[in-house]
Amino acid sequence: MYLMHNFYIFVTALFLSLLMVPAIRKWALDTGAIDYPGDRRVHVRPVPSVGGVAIFIPFLFSVLVYFDMNREVRGILAGSLLIFFTGLIDDLYTLSPKQKLAGQFAGCLVAVLVGHLYLTNLGDIFGGGPLVLPVLAGGAFALFALVGVVNAVNLIDGLDGLAGGLSVISLLAFFWLGFKDLNYSALALAAGLSGALLGFLKYNAYPAKIFMGDTGSQVVGFVLGAIAIILTQDPHGTVKAVVPLMILSVPISDTLVVMLNRIRKGHHPLAPDRTHLHHNILKLGLGHALTVWLIYALSLFWTLTALVFRNSEDYYLFGGLLLGTLAIHLLLRTLMKNENNYQNVFKQLSGGSQELQLHSFSTQFDRSVSFLMVVCLVLYVLTSVLVGEGFSSQGLPALGAVGVIVSLILMYSDKNQAILSYPLMLAPVLLINYQVERWGDEVVWHSISIAQMTNAIFVFLALLLAVKFLLLKSPDTILDFTLELIIFAMGLTLAIVPSDIDLTYHLSGLISKGIVIFLSLRLLYLKKSKKLLLASALLNLTMLIIIFK
Repeated sequence: MYLMHNFYIFVTALFLSLLMVPAIRKWALDTGAIDYPGDRRVHVRPVPSVGGVAIFIPFLFSVLVYFDMNREVRGILAGSLLIFFTGLIDDLYTLSPKQKLAGQFAGCLVAVLVGHLYLTNLGDIFGGGPLVLPVLAGGAFALFALVGVVNAVNLIDGLDGLAGGLSVISLLAFFWLGFKDLNYSALALAAGLSGALLGFLKYNAYPAKIFMGDTGSQVVGFVLGAIAIILTQDPHGTVKAVVPLMILSVPISDTLVVMLNRIRKGHHPLAPDRTHLHHNILKLGLGHALTVWLIYALSLFWTLTALVFRNSEDYYLFGGLLLGTLAIHLLLRTLMKNENNYQNVFKQLSGGSQELQLHSFSTQFDRSVSFLMVVCLVLYVLTSVLVGEGFSSQGLPALGAVGVIVSLILMYSDKNQAILSYPLMLAPVLLINYQVERWGDEVVWHSISIAQMTNAIFVFLALLLAVKFLLLKSPDTILDFTLELIIFAMGLTLAIVPSDIDLTYHLSGLISKGIVIFLSLRLLYLKKSKKLLLASALLNLTMLIIIFK
């Protein structure tokens, strides 16, 4: 059940992010929160730069709603708030490097002190026995490590979708490690942040419509570092300290190499330049999109290596990481010395990669996704009729009857009044979800309960919905319905809801499944008013059947 609970966190963060980005982008364009092209910039047109707001808020909301706070998570969320506001102020008004570093230290210090994130057990990385630090030194080292990862992710955020994609790869690996160790804190944090990042990547993939900015990159780096600490320092865990280091090796090694080169040249280690890994690969002639995918592949290589060999000796993993990173750096340095000889070859190799986009699927595939979504919705609704005992209520039957009648009348109206179908759907969706959550475990078919079946349907529907969002050219079009009508319908539903419906029971399932069902109907029938009204009528009819069952 805890996996399903984390899926609720993931889905909520994913779709909140998908819904928030268009609004944040519009606000940024209206207020001038724009990242303009410059000497160090790769993009050639102004792009909104506060997309991190649409990463942090969905992440924070999903974790707060679905996860019971413990000391570690409380400290991490408290620290993330300071990191978030530091990044937001920097994106809006520009902070000096010292001011930004002070904000990072403050947020990380809160996490260390409140969450007790002490990095004391470093493992046997040198082959002379486990390296264990005192608590005070472990706290200081954790502070240093957190600030380091914050800046590593911040500095590698130089191409469209690069930092977000690398972070998703790392978070999925952390989720797997948390699952193996039953580390619930790591699972919740990884699920929430990966969902928010995947929703954001819809708009941040090349060519980006919005950047995460320091607001996003600093929060993402901070949470990644915090998850790595709670995974490796869990007294009952099995994750070696070197494993997260391998998973995050691409941004960390890039930052170390760049800073050392700056110091060697007499420059400030935080001074901006164009010597990062992605800048050097671009100089070789590879296109923007292919460069991003190449770095993804490098990160995936280290991540899979870390997961496959996670039970090997620490010093073997650490030595392999150092040698592999050195070999990659020397190879890139050799290519850079002879970049003129390779530019034409790499340009031909990249070809039309500049035109690659995540939503370039065929129309036929989109139709197949829509068909599967309809099948999932029908199966889910049918299962609600098979379970439960019905309700005694004076309000719901009337509301259901009105919903059926109004939906049918509007279907044959000359005016497009399909907007009214959305409020009419809220009551039946609430009741259908409650029916399944409340009694789904009591009906078993071939050793599989109805609850397990509906959970599987819900997971599949949510994944299809995510694909549908990716295929949609303008996701912000789903926000053009009247929110006041939905608020009114929700108030009406709660006013007449029967007393025998306990809304606190499986509340996470009610919320998450309701969001997925509502958005699925919205996307399926975005421009098909009559079908949407028919769906509304059928949902209300299903509610009547359940009530009088």
